[in-house]
Amino acid sequence: MPRLKVKTKIKRPRLKVKTKIKRSKPKGTKMFCPSCEEHRKCEAVSVAKISCKTDDYEQRKYIDKHDDIKIFQRGRICSRCQHEFITYEVDSDLIWELVELRESLSKIKQHAEKYKSESNKASKSLSKLSNSLNILQALKIYKSS
Repeated sequence: MPRLKVKTKIKRPRLKVKTKIKRSKPKGTKMFCPSCEEHRKCEAVSVAKISCKTDDYEQRKYIDKHDDIKIFQRGRICSRCQHEFITYEVDSDLIWELVELRESLSKIKQHAEKYKSESNKASKSLSKLSNSLNILQALKIYKSS
């Protein structure tokens, strides 16, 4: 018995698809942009791209005279304003050391200003005393001992 080939066409229902224009999401990490002064997504790029220095391809940096300071740098581009800047990552102990040094320096400045003010007062007092002594000597009331 021969087989008959039957062609059947199945109608599939058409789906209504709303097409949206896909906007690409900004790449990067949300961080503070110094230009926008807001937290925005900022893409990481090579530091050499921002600094325009061909020898600036290394992300890890070391300070010659301070071998305990290790820096990791990244170039960033803000997704909103396209501002290019460089961020630095350092050990948190270094940040706290900086805070402590700033506070100490602030106290030293305050003491220096107070010392300057007090020394100006003392200088004026010595000047008045010297003038008084000159007057006494001029009147010949003062006897030298």
